[in-house]
Amino acid sequence: YCGYMGNNKDGVDNLITSFALIANKFPELKLVLIGDGPQNEIQRFRRIVNDKRIDRKVIFTGRVNREDMPNYLCNAKVLALARPLGLQSTGGFPTKLGEYLSTGKPVVVTSVGDIPEYLENNRNAFLCEPDNTILFAECIEKVLNNYSNALKVGIEGRNTALECFNYKKQSYKLLVYLNSI
Repeated sequence: YCGYMGNNKDGVDNLITSFALIANKFPELKLVLIGDGPQNEIQRFRRIVNDKRIDRKVIFTGRVNREDMPNYLCNAKVLALARPLGLQSTGGFPTKLGEYLSTGKPVVVTSVGDIPEYLENNRNAFLCEPDNTILFAECIEKVLNNYSNALKVGIEGRNTALECFNYKKQSYKLLVYLNSI
């Protein structure tokens, strides 16, 4: 996960809880949380990690250099976004999701807001019900247990990102539209 870890907009606590449910099944797996937020939120997440006894499997990087982000994202096995249902999530599409998809890696995300307008479960991403940590954990586990298939879905996710979120293509469509009126 990468992003701002405040205001519960991305469900970092749900992600940690889901990861805890499968952490022991995948001994080599680590949850890397990139970003910062209010100290009280980061401390709350650290308490959840400690309470779930996964402190050796969760890495809080804090902010990282912009130049290092592609390396973090492209070296992830799975990119996950457990956005909860809420006002912010129902009203849009998270920018970070386009970045996740562009890696070609499997993306596990909750089906909120405009996300299902662009992504289809098991075709170009793995969509899960929001606010259900058990199902989110099961989705991640399914991806890890069928990783060769999950990589194919990840490639389709990359194709979707290149088609739908490419600024050059979208700018051209906008230009065509503006010239037509």
